[in-house]
Amino acid sequence: MWWTSLVVSLLAALFLVSSGVASDQPINTESWVEDFAQLKQEMAAHYANLQWAIESRGLDLKQLSERTESRLRATRSDNDARQVIESFLNARLCALPPGRVERGRGNYPG
Repeated sequence: MWWTSLVVSLLAALFLVSSGVASDQPINTESWVEDFAQLKQEMAAHYANLQWAIESRGLDLKQLSERTESRLRATRSDNDARQVIESFLNARLCALPPGRVERGRGNYPG
């Protein structure tokens, strides 16, 4: 799906931007929070299964978003921030309809 490519591109951009920061420099958590806000906007605009995930799987986007932003603000390294973003994406991307096949992932257990 094209949105999968979008997500991968956004993750790659996040990685490239953050990988240029030296490990002894303090993390700019506000930049990560801004990137997270942009990621949410793009996914809300292009994630075809979002409404289904909310209604059928009980995905609580408000709670997930708040928890992710809180965790981003508490991170102490860029690597930790990347892991927080990946955790958010896994929670949303794993909410696929039963029987839906994603390239390289197999069937989501329904």
